[in-house]
Amino acid sequence: HKKSCGKTETSSFINPLDMSRNLDAGKSGPSKSNIVVIPGKITSSGSKTAPNSKKISVPAETKEKQNAASKCNLKKGTNNGSTKSTAVATSKVNQEPEEENLCCIPLVSSSMTIAQLKEECTTRNPSMKGISGKNKSWLLSHLGEGSEVQGSDEWKAKKQADRKGEMDKQTVVHSYKYPYVHKCPLAKFSALMLHGAPRLGQENIKCDLCWETRYDMFRSQGTPVYTCERCDWDICQTCFNDKNKSPEEKEQIRREMRRRAEEERVRWEKEETRRQKEEEERWNARKRFKNAIITPSHIHLDPDSSTLKYTVWCSVGYDNDGWHSYQGAPEREFDSVWKSKKEANDRAEYLFFWKNPWGNAPNEVSDDGGDPEPSDVDGLNSWTVSPADTQRWSVGAVPADAYAHLPNANKRRHNHDDGREPEGYEEVSDLCY
Repeated sequence: HKKSCGKTETSSFINPLDMSRNLDAGKSGPSKSNIVVIPGKITSSGSKTAPNSKKISVPAETKEKQNAASKCNLKKGTNNGSTKSTAVATSKVNQEPEEENLCCIPLVSSSMTIAQLKEECTTRNPSMKGISGKNKSWLLSHLGEGSEVQGSDEWKAKKQADRKGEMDKQTVVHSYKYPYVHKCPLAKFSALMLHGAPRLGQENIKCDLCWETRYDMFRSQGTPVYTCERCDWDICQTCFNDKNKSPEEKEQIRREMRRRAEEERVRWEKEETRRQKEEEERWNARKRFKNAIITPSHIHLDPDSSTLKYTVWCSVGYDNDGWHSYQGAPEREFDSVWKSKKEANDRAEYLFFWKNPWGNAPNEVSDDGGDPEPSDVDGLNSWTVSPADTQRWSVGAVPADAYAHLPNANKRRHNHDDGREPEGYEEVSDLCY
C-alpha cells in the first residue's frame, strides 16, 4: 500500500500460478496474468471511480524464474516442500563428484612405484614369475602405460557392474524349467557370455554335481550343458540325465540297479567258485601226478640207468647282474631219469613248482613277468624263473645221453626234494613286503 495525498492507491501484480499455467499451455503474448488491475480511486466525497486495466510487459528472464518457482511450489504445495526439494537437489549435486570418483579407474603410469607395478603384474597373471629383477621401464612396457589398473577397487567395481548388467541382459535366456534338476529356470550353457567372452570356451567352468553324485574324487568333472547364473550353478549332461527324473522314475532305476547288482554278485560268486576249484585242481599234486612222479623210486634215481631215456635236471644261482657275487653259470644237478617224455615233463613241472628252493606255495612261484611258461624242445619242457633280487631257478628235461654234454652238468643229485608231502593251493596275500 502506498499513501499519497490522503488517497489510497493499491497495485496488484502478476499471479505466478496463472503464469505457470499459461506457459505450460504454450500461450504467447500478454494474458490476464500480464495485466495489472488498478482499482478505482475513492474520492473525498466517497464516490468510486471505475477501475482501469493496464498492460505491463514482463521480461523473459523474469518469466522463467517465476515459472520454475511456481512449478516447485505446485509440486510441494508449501514453502517447506520447496525447501526440501532444494535440499535434495543440493545433496545430489554434492554426491555427483563422489560417484564420478568411484567410476574414475586409475591408469598405469610412471608415477606408480615399482612395487605397485609388480603387484599389478601378479594381479593380471598370478602364475607370472621372473619379475623380481625387472626395472620400471620394463614393467610399464609390459603392462602398457595408460591401461587400467586391474588391482584397483574402481576397476573391480566396474567389472562387477558390467557383470551384473551382462547377467540382467541374459535373464531372458533362462527359459528352461526342470524342477527335478534345479529350482530356478536354466539357460543353455552355450548361449551365455561371461565377462564378454563365450562361456563355452572357458575350461575352468565345470559341473557342480559330478563329485557330489558320483562319489569319485578321481572322476573328471563334465562340461556343463545348463547353467543358472543367479545361483552360479552348472550341470553336465550325465548328471542332468540322472537328476531330471520324477521320484517314481528314480525309484524304478534304483530297483533295476539293485537287481543288476544282485545278478552281478551271483555271477561273480559262481565265477569265483569255479576259479577256486580250477586252482585247487591245478595245484593239487596228488590229483595231477602219479605217486612215482612225486616220490621217485631208486630206479629213477640212477643217473647211469641204461633202460630209462630222459633225464630231469635243475640248477639255482645268481645271474651276472653286477650286484651279487657271480662265479659263473650255476651247476646243473641231476634229479631223475624216466622212460617217457610225459613222465619226464610231469616230474620237471612238479620239481619246478612244488620243490622250489624258496619253499613257496606252487602258485606263488612267479617273477616280475608273470607266471612262468614252459619252453618246448623236441617235446621236452624246460622251466625257469628269476624273481627280483634273488636267484634263478631252472628245471628241464633232456635226452639221457645228451645230459652229460650240457655245460656244468654233473651226476650229483640235488637236495631240494626233501620227501615232505607236497603243498597245495594257497591264496596269494595282497600285502607288500
